[in-house]
Amino acid sequence: MSYVNFMGTMLSRLPIPGSSQRDSTLEWRVADLLIDALVNIKRELKLFEDTAEAEGWLEDICDAIPTPQTRAYQDLFAGAAHPSRPLVVSLVALWATEECYLRSWRHAWSKMDHALSAKEKDVMQRVFIPNWSSSEFEAFVRRIGGLANKYGATIEEGGWEWGECEEVWRQVLWAEKNFWPDC
Repeated sequence: MSYVNFMGTMLSRLPIPGSSQRDSTLEWRVADLLIDALVNIKRELKLFEDTAEAEGWLEDICDAIPTPQTRAYQDLFAGAAHPSRPLVVSLVALWATEECYLRSWRHAWSKMDHALSAKEKDVMQRVFIPNWSSSEFEAFVRRIGGLANKYGATIEEGGWEWGECEEVWRQVLWAEKNFWPDC
């Protein structure tokens, strides 16, 4: 649920203009993106739960203790959204996380045996890989990246905000490297 908290923290820090033209502002577009991210995570949680129930391991995931890799992500999200850090850092953390996720699932897609029938595919190949290697997910990730770039367009290259963004990028890469199994 740290992802939900992360989105909520970013939304609470986002200055939403009060004008009638607010829906064309960058801040409103970012808010719209974050709301979409919340809707997506709600759908994904249902996908996990429905799949786990169908596969017979729902209780196993409900009682799971977070791994050190999961805790690293919880800490990363909390740190990226901290009030002392610029909001662009949170957007970079969100983009970097989703970009790595997309690339990982696309890699898994490239390793699948696509000649297998639906009955021969395991749950990863039937459900999860197609979900996160989809063109819809890629469009969402590109939208995050575009808004993060626009939000950070005024920061000075090499300045402290730039450094904060680079730091969170390195943290995401470290967390991702430790999260995914060696293949």
